[in-house]
Parts: sequence; C-alpha cells; structure tokens
Amino acid sequence: MKKKTFIIIAIILCLIITVLVILLVTKDKPQITDNRSDELKKAEATFDLRLNSTKDEYYIYGLKNSANTTGSSIVIPDSIDDIPVTKIIEQEKSFSGYNKIKSIKLGKNINYIGKLITSDVDALYGDDIFLLANALENIEVDDDNLTFSSENGILYNKDKTILIKYPVNRINTTNEANDQFVIPDSVVTIYAKAFYYNKHLNIITFGKKVENVNNMAFGYLASLVNITFNEHLKNIKNNAFEHCTSLDSINLPSSLETLGGRVFYGCQNLVNVYFNSDVKSILANCFSGCIKLSNIYIAEPYVDNLKTLFLNLNEEKIANLVKVNK
Repeated sequence: MKKKTFIIIAIILCLIITVLVILLVTKDKPQITDNRSDELKKAEATFDLRLNSTKDEYYIYGLKNSANTTGSSIVIPDSIDDIPVTKIIEQEKSFSGYNKIKSIKLGKNINYIGKLITSDVDALYGDDIFLLANALENIEVDDDNLTFSSENGILYNKDKTILIKYPVNRINTTNEANDQFVIPDSVVTIYAKAFYYNKHLNIITFGKKVENVNNMAFGYLASLVNITFNEHLKNIKNNAFEHCTSLDSINLPSSLETLGGRVFYGCQNLVNVYFNSDVKSILANCFSGCIKLSNIYIAEPYVDNLKTLFLNLNEEKIANLVKVNK
C-alpha cells in the first residue's frame, strides 16, 4: 500500500515540476502578435497576394475562393501600405478563379495582366487576359493608370490604339439577336484573344484605323454572323477567327497583305470568301475545317496568283475553289 502511495505522490510531483518548467520557459518568451495592417488583412482576404523579390511591389496571383461570388465586383487596390500593386499573374489558373465576377476595376499601378512575361509582341500587356472570366461584363481602370484605360467597360492600352479585352459576358443590347459592336476609330491593333469566347456578339464593324488582328482575337465567337472590315486592315494573324461557327460569308478588304495560318479554322458554316485584291502571304490551313466552303472569289487579274499561293501550301482542294469574282 505504501509503495502505491509513493508512486502516486511521485507522479504528482513530476506533473508539478513539468508545469513549473513550462511556466519558467514561457515566462519571458514574447507573445506572437499579428503586425499586419488592416489594409493588408483586407487585401489578403480577397487576393493571393505576394511581394516581389525586391519587396517593393505586390503581385496578385489569384482570387480567393471566398471572394469569387456570383455577380460581385472586384477592385484591385492602387497600393497596400504604400507598396504599389503592379501585376496580376496566374501562371496555372488562366483566370479561372474569376469565373463568377461581374466587374473588375484595375488600380492605377497595374501594368501587366497574364502569366509569365515574355518577349512575344502579343504579350506586351500580358497574355490570356481574364480569359476564363466567364461572367465578366465590365472592366474599369483608374484614370491615373499609365498602362491601361477603359471605355464602356472594355479594356484598352492608355491611348486606346490597342483593344486589349472585350469581356466574355458583355452584352451591348437587350436584343441578343442583334448584339453589335463598332470598334473605335482610335484602335490600330486588336490584341491577342481580345474577343475570345464572347458569348453574345452577332455583328462587329471595324473602325477606320484597324491594321492588325492578332492571334485568336475573335476565336470561338459562336454567335458572330457578320463582320465588316475597313480598308486599312493589313494583317490577320493565326487562328484569328477560329470556330466562328455562325459565319457564312467573309469579305476581305483590298488592303489586306497577309493571312495567317488557320485563320478561319473550324468555321463550319462558311460558304463564300471574297478577296478584293492580291495578297502577299497566306499561311497553311487557313480554311481547314470549313466543311461547307464552296467559293473563293477574287478579281480576274489575281486568280492565278491566289491559286498558286494555295498550291504552294499543298492545298489543291482550296485552290480549286478560287474563281473570278464577276
């Protein structure tokens, strides 16, 4: 009995000693405090936010799930604790994290939106800009931003010579059977994937100064039935109108010089194409997947040249569709 009592007393003493040791060790240990400002806490609740390597700029790497709520508006701050917010980078998500957001406003210091910065001319301002932001209707930009600007909810470069992003879910009219957009006369270049996957546009009219349509600019516009080019357009790059499945006729301007590869790839209802002058260059598979294409018209002096361009690409079937536009 005495032995059992002794063991119990020993255990109690060990516990007391352990508690005293813990108290002594932690007595002078500083308490962990959250030194983050309210401004930083608020930003971190909305964004995956990281300092760059030199700790003088904040980059946004995505949107927190809790902030991705249906119909909400997101405001990108100018700065956090006087450190500017300069870039929106999503290396893997391709902006799928913004798939419920209705409106985004860019702060004055944002100068890049995309994945890793490259030397690609089409990625000057970023790449895949809000590509999978499927609910996005409106993009605004702080007036003091030196890189971007916006007008009527559409994203441009600062001087509006480049149309960068027309939101995927933007609607210009309540009559969806006639949703049309006229590209402003200031615009010279349509950025890569600028209109990509827009759900509603039926009619697009080019402004007077557009010269370049970059890669995939109008890809997958399933509702697009008519596009009117201007007489300054020079270059249409790769896949620019791929899978525009409602197009049945294309009238290319006389100013056109180059037509990229797979420009009209998968335009399965395209029947007639009109060239209004000779072109300097056509790349491969321009009309691949255009299963209903029946006629490619061009003025008589240019028929042989156009056929030769297609034959040089080993596209004899397409060359045989070329005929005189009477």
